[in-house]
Amino acid sequence: ECDALEHVLGTERADEVHRALGRLSGKDREIIALRYGAGLSGEEIAGALGISHAAARKRLSRAQGRLAELMEASRDA
Repeated sequence: ECDALEHVLGTERADEVHRALGRLSGKDREIIALRYGAGLSGEEIAGALGISHAAARKRLSRAQGRLAELMEASRDA
């Protein structure tokens, strides 16, 4: 029973993340996908995007913040 509840909660959380990702800009989705989908490091993301490591870190941080805001707003709605 506990496993079933954890599965349902995990599925709901995944759906929430998916919906929030869909509301992000293409650039934000891209950098989050590179980090968490492809598992790239900050240096690798910088190379893939042709930007500095510092710029990649800043872009990722901002995208993560926007994702968190969207998820929080969906919980409050």
